[in-house]
Amino acid sequence: MTRATTSLLFLLLCPASLPAQSQKQILLGLASISGGIDLLYVTKKTGAFKRNGLDVDFILLQGGSQALQVLLA
Repeated sequence: MTRATTSLLFLLLCPASLPAQSQKQILLGLASISGGIDLLYVTKKTGAFKRNGLDVDFILLQGGSQALQVLLA
């Protein structure tokens, strides 16, 4: 009984090593520069995306036709 308890405690307190997580890169396409994107910009500048494991880059798209091409690709 003591051996089983010791083994169980060892497995619970000493988990196997986990591989390091890399940040997931996300490209965020913006159709225009407007006041609605200020929250995204501030979030990136304060590092909130990085703390949550995201590497966000903003891409400014030139008009609706280019945005549609990006969506279809």
